Amino acid sequence: MQRRKKWLIAGVIAPLFLWTFLAIAFFPAFPFPVGVLLALTWAGLVAGGARLSGCGARWLAATALGIAVIAVAHFSVSPSEIREWIPGQEQTVNATFTGEEVVIENLRNRVFAGDGSVDSLEWYSDAFRIDEVERVDFVHEILSPRGLVAHGFLTFAFSDGRYLAVSVEARRRTGQSYNPLHGLFRNYELIYIVGRETDLIGERANVRRNPVHVYPIRTTPENVQDLFRSVLKRAHSLRQRPEFYNSVTNNCVTNILLHVNELTDRPLRYDLRILFPGLADNLLHRHGLLDFEGSREEARERFRINDRSTPLTDSREWSRQIRRPPLSD
Repeated sequence: MQRRKKWLIAGVIAPLFLWTFLAIAFFPAFPFPVGVLLALTWAGLVAGGARLSGCGARWLAATALGIAVIAVAHFSVSPSEIREWIPGQEQTVNATFTGEEVVIENLRNRVFAGDGSVDSLEWYSDAFRIDEVERVDFVHEILSPRGLVAHGFLTFAFSDGRYLAVSVEARRRTGQSYNPLHGLFRNYELIYIVGRETDLIGERANVRRNPVHVYPIRTTPENVQDLFRSVLKRAHSLRQRPEFYNSVTNNCVTNILLHVNELTDRPLRYDLRILFPGLADNLLHRHGLLDFEGSREEARERFRINDRSTPLTDSREWSRQIRRPPLSD
């Protein structure tokens, strides 16, 4: 019986207690210092009760009840479309389909000043024909020195020379900064930002100056068109049915995974390369989805666009420029 109780505490109570401690510390309704103070209070009550009772039945029951109350409070927090959002995330996509044409409202176009600040922000509408989508590329921004942390998104090319980028992001309220731990505990909503490449790719290559790769994806135009329709429908659905972003289960790469699986007969499965998005290009390369015959290292060298991302006034010419082969080719 004593051994069974130890297994119960070590295998069930301890992991659930750790989760509740973090859930309190990162509870979205509290400022972070307040959350930490409440979490420490909860830990003190649990530890003090364990010491006084010797982890007896009453302590187990009280701790289980506390865990249940905290879990109910956590999961009772609902996502919302209506909050005070940071600039650049105030609007969500509204897509109206009529046959092969789609009118997209709330497309984003930011122009950056020389110091990296946003010089202008425009939300605009435009019409696209789905049967004119020719290609999709995977954009991969490396965010850490070891390359494990990254952001990935898609960009679509049209036969008339236009490009449209789609980035799945954590939607932040005014005053919030992104933190992956906060992202585990319902602190951010999920948003699809759709707009010009000079905005979504240009910020990452020219302002943040992170390594950025634009990989062409190997598939058929028909699959790309289905993918474009699927992405827009999901982006639009978040307008009516908001969802919470989650750093592990509902992030940029997991959402791309859902869409990209529509392009292959061998579905990509969730593994460590999804948990560490910096390895996402390796996952695509291993499944033969990169339109390139060389190694991943050669692909990274070939499709890194930073040296070709000099800002241009014309967005279409900029998109063509970043896709030109390096001079070494």
